[in-house]
Amino acid sequence: MEREQKVAAPCRQPYESKIDDFCRVIVEISGENNDQIRSVVEANHGRILREIKLISSLVIGISSSALPELARLGQVKKITNDPQIKHCD
Repeated sequence: MEREQKVAAPCRQPYESKIDDFCRVIVEISGENNDQIRSVVEANHGRILREIKLISSLVIGISSSALPELARLGQVKKITNDPQIKHCD
């Protein structure tokens, strides 16, 4: 799969416009070993916020400029935004 196809459209906009925003994304991974992903996240001063084992995914907080680097990794199937859900009172 092409690198651009791995990154969902809402996530592509910040790095295409050269705005370097911190974003929260869900990274769908293939396989159990995610060492390369962890290395890229750490190198870009990001954080793995949560692991979702049911769908083999990681919730990551990282700079939007690092998304193309993440997308290049063979372990990464797809990157989508992780929208915050507001609670209704």
